[in-house]
Amino acid sequence: MKYIITGATGFIGQKIIELLVEKENEVIAIFRPNSSKTIRCLNAHLKVVTLDLANIGQLPEALRQEHIEPHFDHFIHLGWQGTTGVERNDMDLQLNNVKTSLQCLQLARQFHCQSFFFSGSQAEYGNILKHGFTEQNEQNPCYPENAYGKAKLLFGEHLRQFDDNMKSYHGRIFSVYGPYDQPNSLIETMIRKLSAGEEMILGPCVHDWNFTYIDDLANMIVQLLCSEAPSGIYNLAGTDTRPLKEFVESIKDKRDWLGHCQIGGRAYNPNSDLPLRPNVDKLRSYVDVNETSFDEGIERTIENAQQLILKR
Repeated sequence: MKYIITGATGFIGQKIIELLVEKENEVIAIFRPNSSKTIRCLNAHLKVVTLDLANIGQLPEALRQEHIEPHFDHFIHLGWQGTTGVERNDMDLQLNNVKTSLQCLQLARQFHCQSFFFSGSQAEYGNILKHGFTEQNEQNPCYPENAYGKAKLLFGEHLRQFDDNMKSYHGRIFSVYGPYDQPNSLIETMIRKLSAGEEMILGPCVHDWNFTYIDDLANMIVQLLCSEAPSGIYNLAGTDTRPLKEFVESIKDKRDWLGHCQIGGRAYNPNSDLPLRPNVDKLRSYVDVNETSFDEGIERTIENAQQLILKR
């Protein structure tokens, strides 16, 4: 199989590339010029095309310059700016992401792809409790509360308007963790602070949560693209949903940390301490994932994080 992928240097993109080239698939990775990141998995089955997403319309010419035939089986679109911090509420930036994504969709059709995958987000659902829902289900209406979630939802609506032979998958990704995670994620922040002898102050952590190990997520995406699943929205998450406090305590118990984690050190925040309760029945009817337990996944994550700390 031949894949093309945007967002290749991101947390999820790197793992998908690693999985694909291990199985000897041909992968074309779109790499932003002057990026501070590198692709860890260099392989004979991987080719890199240097191109900013803002100029994605120039991709056919960039492929010709690299002597790459512009025909692919699957297009994986992960590239998206403004995923963290104040930029999540920058509507102009987020709408520009929608424009870029539409160009990627058009290119996928031009390249005669069998399928197109778009990385959506649980942020599209908004506050499920406020609107009377007890879980995030693909059948639920969405009420996103920030520009990031609204833009992801908007592009998903555009995606469903395309009615042709190319399958289109809108994968709503929930809370992912694992080695090389984003440095500001809950788990990476906790490992870093506790390793350094600092205090980690959290809320009561009584709301339900769901963590998906990065290897499992990559498997879900690749299997979905190659499955008989029809086009549509799919929640991408694990099946282990329980109070966040239990996950946090599991991390605390993994090491004799130099630092201290205080659960309940700050008050419950109804705007941020919201439950993640993804319904994954739809995905699991097409995809069979040998799910990594949180105990095993967090052990690998801690080992990797501490090795990186020692190298600095």
